[in-house]
Amino acid sequence: MGPSALLREIRFSLSHLTVEPIGFLVFFGWSFANTFQSPYIYRKICQVYYAADSSVNCSFLVDGNVEDSVQMRNAEWSIFIVLSFLIPVIFADIIIGSFGDRHGRKLPLLIAIVGVGISEYGYLLTLSSISTPFWTILIFGFFAGLTGYISIIPMTCYAYLADVTEEPHLLTLRAGIYSAIQTTASGLGGFLAAAFASVLTVSIAIDVELVLLLLSCFYVLYRIPQKPGLREIERKTRKVAPIVSKTVTRSNNNNEEKKKAVGKSGFDYIAEWTKRAVELLVEGVKVLVQPREGHRRSFILISMAALVVCYTTAIETRTSGIIYSFVFRRTDDGSLAWSLRNLGLWQGFGYLMWLAGDSDALMYIANAAGLFSGLALPAVAGFLIQIVPMSEIGRVFSLFAIGADLSCLLATVIYSNIYRATVSWSASFVWFLMSGVQFIAVLAILWVHVLSRRQGMGASRVQPITSVRHAISRIGEESHANDLEMMKERERKEKSKIVRSIASVAERMESANSPSLWESSEDLRRVDRNISFY
Repeated sequence: MGPSALLREIRFSLSHLTVEPIGFLVFFGWSFANTFQSPYIYRKICQVYYAADSSVNCSFLVDGNVEDSVQMRNAEWSIFIVLSFLIPVIFADIIIGSFGDRHGRKLPLLIAIVGVGISEYGYLLTLSSISTPFWTILIFGFFAGLTGYISIIPMTCYAYLADVTEEPHLLTLRAGIYSAIQTTASGLGGFLAAAFASVLTVSIAIDVELVLLLLSCFYVLYRIPQKPGLREIERKTRKVAPIVSKTVTRSNNNNEEKKKAVGKSGFDYIAEWTKRAVELLVEGVKVLVQPREGHRRSFILISMAALVVCYTTAIETRTSGIIYSFVFRRTDDGSLAWSLRNLGLWQGFGYLMWLAGDSDALMYIANAAGLFSGLALPAVAGFLIQIVPMSEIGRVFSLFAIGADLSCLLATVIYSNIYRATVSWSASFVWFLMSGVQFIAVLAILWVHVLSRRQGMGASRVQPITSVRHAISRIGEESHANDLEMMKERERKEKSKIVRSIASVAERMESANSPSLWESSEDLRRVDRNISFY
């Protein structure tokens, strides 16, 4: 693809935005409110333990021993907050991802946005004049975790783009545009918070975020269809045939279900919902553990691990208790002693902190290195659709959402404890440790790149530009294709699928005598085994 063709694709993608405004509204509001919340949370924790001590001014700490104690308490509460939503969110992400694969992305997006609103409302009650006990944040965090929380939103958006985008390179482009819009929104949120730091209070900032979340809900209701994408309809069409028989059977089943539903009690509905949730959970887990051809399962695992490392460094360390404890320190020599305005400007300029400095200039330089970290997820999105079938793409992205949540746990449990242990002699040690972990992740991704190229992955199918534009123009619209049209489309692609299947069999036979530690299973290449060519 030449530069002019790439520019045409970018212009056309920008003119047919779908989930991109969702990412902008959600992350702009979240970054804006989160910047206001951070100093208030730090001060609130100090007040919890030193409110009765008249010699301690929690707005301006001057005693080094008291500050060390407050920072340790801050690290402890960060762990509690993360665990409160992480435990339910692991199961919720898998269930929501599987549900989205079957029934569409609208409802998962709405549920996740509402979950963010629940969490922020808990902070509003605690940090405003109402001043509820600090532990109430944990209760709101738990219920927010049941909805998938904020990490499932970008993953669901990427899954939606994968539903409606056929070519891997085009998906990478569209995912990159989404990532750029989301990153820009987060940066603008930080800048705006810095601009209004002396004008607005934290309660007003959270109110602004809640309004933006409400607008994003209205946008999802208006723009995103609940029906699954064309590939999911095609998958269902392949599984049940002929069409007439399926329609009659479905009609009879619906009549029987209506008759059975008459005598159902509330307990029966709860039991049925629980059974359904367990089925979706099992489906999501199978995506990660099922045998796949060659090294594809290891590719998924390594991509997930690398994304967790990148997400931990780029996002959670920027907005977690570690970075707040570091920048708010004021009693040590060379401490930054930042205010809300400094934090907002810094969050607006950069995302990734590889190394730490004892001056503002070094902090900004360190963060400039992370401006391209947002490209990791779009690249992984384009890579994944070459590994797994489209019917599983939502479940795979839900696993990445779980990885993002686990990165929260890494940032708070592991890195927070390291920060607590080293803060007295080197507050910046934890950042050097993170850079080393990031380097290991880079080496793992290089291994995946080399091996995937050897196995012939990454070659895109040549397709007329008109069909690509036609596919993009239909993004976000209700699908009017019926089953008969999908069957015709299926027949048209049958020849190319047979050719790809033969090539896949040849590839498996070629590497039959070269087992590896990272292979999915030893008997995967047996001809008598009925497996997917994915």
